Amino acid sequence: MSFDPATFRQLRTIHSLRPENTFASAIVGDNWVVTAIAHIDRLGRQIIPLRVRRSFYAATNDGEMNTTAITEALERCWTTMGGGNEFEYSKFILCLPPRITRSRISASSISTRPQNTFHTDRATITPAHLRDLQNRVCRDGFWPHYAVADFIPLTYHMDGERLSRDPIGKSASKLDLRAHLVLADQDFTREVLCALKELNIDIDVLMSSHAAVAGNLPRTEKDGDSVLVDVDRQTCACSFFKDGNMSHTEWVEGGSYTILEGAANRLKTKPEELALWLNERENITMPENPAPDGLLPLYPSWRSEITSLVDLDLAARKAAESIAAPLKNTIENTSARMGRPIRRVILTGDDNLTLRALMATLYQSGLICEWRNPSEHLPEGDTTNSTPGLARLTGLMNASIHASCQRQPFLESYNDVLINRIGHGIQKLNGRVRNWLEERPSESRSQSVAPRPSKERPLAGAVRQLLF
Repeated sequence: MSFDPATFRQLRTIHSLRPENTFASAIVGDNWVVTAIAHIDRLGRQIIPLRVRRSFYAATNDGEMNTTAITEALERCWTTMGGGNEFEYSKFILCLPPRITRSRISASSISTRPQNTFHTDRATITPAHLRDLQNRVCRDGFWPHYAVADFIPLTYHMDGERLSRDPIGKSASKLDLRAHLVLADQDFTREVLCALKELNIDIDVLMSSHAAVAGNLPRTEKDGDSVLVDVDRQTCACSFFKDGNMSHTEWVEGGSYTILEGAANRLKTKPEELALWLNERENITMPENPAPDGLLPLYPSWRSEITSLVDLDLAARKAAESIAAPLKNTIENTSARMGRPIRRVILTGDDNLTLRALMATLYQSGLICEWRNPSEHLPEGDTTNSTPGLARLTGLMNASIHASCQRQPFLESYNDVLINRIGHGIQKLNGRVRNWLEERPSESRSQSVAPRPSKERPLAGAVRQLLF
């Protein structure tokens, strides 16, 4: 095929992707890390992945998150993407794993009466009042060694009686707020933020995996009778809803690796061999007119004994009972605490064998299950289906496009501490330069003096703009 310069000159740009709807993200899972730059349309119906990188790390046996391995995996993923220089994005989103999170309901109140005045006992609620109240709710709901990852306002009460979702502009003398907080381990979050800061990445949005996966659900499905279960390798994250908002989160031990190991033991094989057989089956696509001998590999070629798909299905269901039992107990306890029956379970995850087995087991316990596939938001023929945490990636994109002004209390305090530390460093540097000039002879003071380069870490873009 020859290249025609005249034809090339006739090509013109039809449409360009808006940087405002292009987001970068870093997602941390049980034993994997994914960094991605993707574009989402204004309606949130189509997601176009521009660059996706994944990396697996060694998870510890005691259930603790391996922070060193996670930060190294994040560096590998981001540096192989080109450092973000090839694409422009408006936000960087960090998604935290469910294992380090806790759920908490917090409430607080403020007085809106103007100070030093006796003309009125009521005042118009302003954004400053709302911000002060939200800060108090986050402060009152704080746990030692935990940071606020998600802040979800539930109900506003004005003067103890009236309810309002948006109280700004209304008159009241007292404003109360009841909110749901998803707390994350502070040490883990701070170490990940510092590792990303060393890569010149400035975090704009911090969220948990619960909030990310919830972005895949429309508001009509968050009515309170359903629970969203995201199945990872070693954990199952449960998100509960009420009146359109996420009102509670839980996570239970056990995931796709539990199903794989349990099924392999019942089939008298190794988990690696069983995973190889599953991968061979998942990659096969049936043609429109299959040949008579074009059968799916119902039996593994590496086994001398006969093992059919029926045996595999039964073995996976038996292994799923170890996850379904604590999962059902968590759903029943939360349902009793909320005072509303939960009738439907929405399953999402990466492993089809686990989701099929878990859905069948929960069906037998009396729960209606639905398998939600996040790939419907991706272009046809997209190659990112093998990416871990695909539901979290699509969900956080939807959550970011629809969120108007999401509060980030921990990020704000983290950036304030960083800016103060940099400001103190600049003051010390100016003091050292001033002392050096005073100690120099008078004839050399007229010469221009270049300060020594600072040993501080390179500043991210947003911090540099604030300082300079």
